[in-house]
Amino acid sequence: MAKYSSAIQIVGLGGTGTNVIEAFIRNKEALISLLREDKVRVSLLALDVADHDIISLESAYKNLVKDLKKENISSDKIHLVAESVKFPTPETMFEFIKNYPNFLESDGIKAPTNYTPWLSSSLEIPPLAGGVGRKRALSKAIYGLNYHHLKFIGNFMDQFKQQVFSSTVQQHVFMIYGIGGGSGSGMALDLARHLRTKLGSSIPIIGLGILPCDGDDPPAKGVSSYSAVLEHGAVLDRSSNQEMVKEYGDAYQNPFSAFLMMPLSPAYGINKQGLKEAKKVVDDAIVDILYKSLNFDLADLLSNIGSSVDSGGKWVNVISTLKVSYPIEEFREATLIYLNKLEKLRDLRKEKQEISRGSKDTDIGLLHVLNASYTELVDVYKRMQIQKKLYNESTFEKDLDAYVTEGTAIESKIKENLTGGDKTLNGQIKELENFAKSIAVNSEPGSTEYTIRTLTLDILNSCKDISKNHKEFANGIEDICNELESTLPSSQNLKTRQKQIIKDIIVFGKIVSDYIEGVKYYVRSKYLAEKLLKDLSKTGDAESKKQIDRVKKQSAELINNRRFANSLCTLSVEDERKNVAEMLVDTRNLKKSLIENLEKLKTEHNNYEETIKKRENEILKIESQTKGIKLGFLGSKRKKFESQLNKLRHELRIIKDEYDLCRKEIQIIEKKTESYSNIESKFDVNSSYRNLLADVSTLSVEHSKKLQIKDPGLYDRVAQLTDGESNKIMDIVLTEQEDSLKDVDYIVKEIIDKDNLRDYLVSALKAFGNPDNLGLTPDYSTDYIWFTVVSPRKLWDKDLESDTKAILARYSSTSASKSIYIREVESDDPWTIRFMIIAAKAKTEHLSSFQEMNSQYKDSPLSEKLLSHSLLLEHGVHAAKGNKFISNDPK
Repeated sequence: MAKYSSAIQIVGLGGTGTNVIEAFIRNKEALISLLREDKVRVSLLALDVADHDIISLESAYKNLVKDLKKENISSDKIHLVAESVKFPTPETMFEFIKNYPNFLESDGIKAPTNYTPWLSSSLEIPPLAGGVGRKRALSKAIYGLNYHHLKFIGNFMDQFKQQVFSSTVQQHVFMIYGIGGGSGSGMALDLARHLRTKLGSSIPIIGLGILPCDGDDPPAKGVSSYSAVLEHGAVLDRSSNQEMVKEYGDAYQNPFSAFLMMPLSPAYGINKQGLKEAKKVVDDAIVDILYKSLNFDLADLLSNIGSSVDSGGKWVNVISTLKVSYPIEEFREATLIYLNKLEKLRDLRKEKQEISRGSKDTDIGLLHVLNASYTELVDVYKRMQIQKKLYNESTFEKDLDAYVTEGTAIESKIKENLTGGDKTLNGQIKELENFAKSIAVNSEPGSTEYTIRTLTLDILNSCKDISKNHKEFANGIEDICNELESTLPSSQNLKTRQKQIIKDIIVFGKIVSDYIEGVKYYVRSKYLAEKLLKDLSKTGDAESKKQIDRVKKQSAELINNRRFANSLCTLSVEDERKNVAEMLVDTRNLKKSLIENLEKLKTEHNNYEETIKKRENEILKIESQTKGIKLGFLGSKRKKFESQLNKLRHELRIIKDEYDLCRKEIQIIEKKTESYSNIESKFDVNSSYRNLLADVSTLSVEHSKKLQIKDPGLYDRVAQLTDGESNKIMDIVLTEQEDSLKDVDYIVKEIIDKDNLRDYLVSALKAFGNPDNLGLTPDYSTDYIWFTVVSPRKLWDKDLESDTKAILARYSSTSASKSIYIREVESDDPWTIRFMIIAAKAKTEHLSSFQEMNSQYKDSPLSEKLLSHSLLLEHGVHAAKGNKFISNDPK
C-alpha cells in the first residue's frame, strides 16, 4: 500500500457498526500492513445493546492479536473496546429517565422547565438479545443511563481517546452505524456530541450511515429510518443546526466534520443471496473505503462538503466504491500450483503407462489384455472356419476383416466410442496448451526453439477432438513424438521447467495413442464377439457350445477393460477417484475368474498329456506288432493294424492340436492374470497410484479456485486477463524470472494490455452512472461530485478521466468540468485500481428509499412514531419534515 497521510480510528454503533469493525479486523493483510507503520496506532470502539455481534467481534480481535504476535507486531498498535450496554433493571432505567434533566447540566444544556419523561414504565421492553426492536427512544435512554449514571461509556471513550492521541500521524474518526437500526442510530447523535467534547475540534469525525433496503424489516426501512433521516437533517444542515442551537444551546452544535451515507439496496438487489449476504458485501466495501481514506488529504473533501459549508438543505452525501483487480498475482499463483500439479501428473502418467503397457521390462498391461482378448476371439473364428471347412490360411486375414466389418460401420463405431472422451481430453489439452503457447513465443522461424514449439503444439492440436481426428493422429503421432524427443536436447535457450512441460506433452500424446489403440481393440473385439455368438448358436453341437462359453467370457472382460481404458485418459481425476474402488473390485473378479479358468485348463492340459502318452504307447505297440507280419495269408491282419495305426495317428494329431491350443490359452491367461495383478496393484487402497490421484485432485481444486475469478458483485470487479497477458506471465514463471512480477514499471510496460484494461475500466465505471447503484433517484443533480482514483502509476490517464466525467455528467447541474472533481492518488499495488465517489449535496427526497420511509412513517401509530425518535426528546419535541420540531405530547 502507499504511504499513509492519516490513520483510521473507528467507532461502530449497533450491529451494523460492530460488524464493520469486525470486517476491518478480518481484513488482516491490509490491517497488518497498516500496523507496520511506525507512527500509526488504531483505536476501535464498538457499542451495542445486544451481545451477539460484540462477542463475535471480540473473538476476531483475539485471533488478530495472535497473528500480530507471529508477525512481530506489538499488540498495543491496535486497541479495541467492544461492549454491550444495558441497564441493571427496568426500574433503574425508568428512574433515570425521570431524573434526566439533572444530568443535562453536565453537558452544558439548560434543563427544560416542563420536562416529561419520553419513556414510562408502561413501555414493553423487547428482549435485548436482539437489540431494542428499532425503538430508537429506548436506545437513547440506555445510552444516557450508561453514560451519565453508570459512567461506563465515558470510560470507554477515554480509552478510545487515549489510543487515538497515541498515533502521531493525522487522525480522523469514522463513526459507523445503520440509519434504520434502533441501537446504533438511537445513540449516535448523543454519542457524537460527547465524543466531540472528548476529542476536541482538531480531529475530524466523519459519520457514515448505512441506509436500509427492501430486505430489512418494516420499522428499519420505515418509521425508524425516516425519523433518523429527519434528525440527521436537523443536525447536519447548517442553517437548521443553527436554529436548533439558538433554541436549545451550543451543546447541540453539529459534532460531525462531515457525514456520508451508503445505501444497502444496490448490494441487496444485485446479490440475490439475502439480506445477511448483502450486509457482508457492504461491510467489506466500507472497509475498502476506510483504507482508501488513508491515501488522500481529507481537507480537500471537507472544504466542500464539511460542516462549515452551508448545503442549503442539500445535506445528503452518498458514498460508493469500486475496486477493480487485475488477477496477475492470482494467475501467477495458479501457474505455480499447476506446475506442482504437473509434477504429480508426471508420476501419475507414468503409472498410467504401466497400466496400459507395463513397465520397461515387461509387456503386461491393459493393451496386452485387449489384444489377447481379440486374439482369442480370432482363434474362435478360425476354429469355426475350420469346422465349416472354409479355412484358407492365405486369405484368412482378409476373410476375418470382412467378417468383422460386414453390416457394421467399424470406423463410425470407433468414432462413437471416442466421442465420449473429447470433452475431458480437450480440457486437459487446453491446460497444457496454455503453457505450450508461452514457450519460445518470440523464437525465430527455423531456430531449434521454433521447431520445438511447433512440434509441441502439433501434438496438442492432433489430440483435439480425437473422435474426428483419430486416423490422422494415429498415422503421425509417433513420428512427431520421436522428432520432438530427438530435437529437445539440442535447445540451448529453453529452461528446465519449459523442457519438462514439453516432455509432459510427449507423454500425454503417447497416452492418447494408447487410448485410441485400446478403443480400436475394443470395438473390433465387441463386434467380432457379437457375430461369433450369433453364428455359433446356430449349430448347437458340443464344440460350438464350448466356443460360445469362450466368447462370452471375453465379452465380459471387454466391458470392464473398456472402463479401465477410459479411466486412463477420458475421466477427470475426480471421477477416476470415485470409480477406482469399483474398478479394483472388477479387476479382482476378472482375475479370480481367470485363475479358476486357468485351473480347469491346466487340468485339461494334463489330461491331454496323459491321452497323448497313451495314444503314443498304443501306436508303438501296434507298430511293434506289425513289424513281424509279412504279406501273405496274414496280410489282412496287417491291414487291420495299419488301419488302427492311421486312426490312432489321426486322433493323436487332433489331440496334439488341442493340446497346443490349450497350452497357448494357458499362456494367454497367465499373461492376462499377470496383467490384472499389475492393474490390481495400481488400484489398491494404499497404492502410489491412488495417492497420486488424491494429490492431483487436491491441486486441481486449488488451481480451479485460483482461476475461477469472477466479479464478486457491485463493489468488486475482476478484469479478465487476455491470452497475451496470460502467456507472458506463464513465460516469466517457466523461465524462473518471477522477481520481475514485483516490479510495477515492468508490469505496466511489459504485461498489462492497456487498451484492454481501459475498455474494461470504462465498462466498470458505468455502474456509477446508474443512480440506482448510488441509492439515488433519477432526478438527482448536483454541482459537486468528488471522485478519487487510487491507481498504480501510468495506468490512469487523461482519456480515462474524460470517460469518467462523461459517465458522471448526467448528475451535473452545471458543466461537468466545474462540478466533477477527480483526484488521483498513486498506489503501490500494481494489481488493483480503487475508485471512490461521493455524490454530494442531495436532498433527502433524492434518496431512492426515502419515499418508502415516509409512507410507512405516515401509516404508523403515534406511539410507534414517538419511540422511533431520539433527538431532543429530553426537550419534549421530536423532528418533523422541513427541519421543524413538534411536541411529543399527542394532545
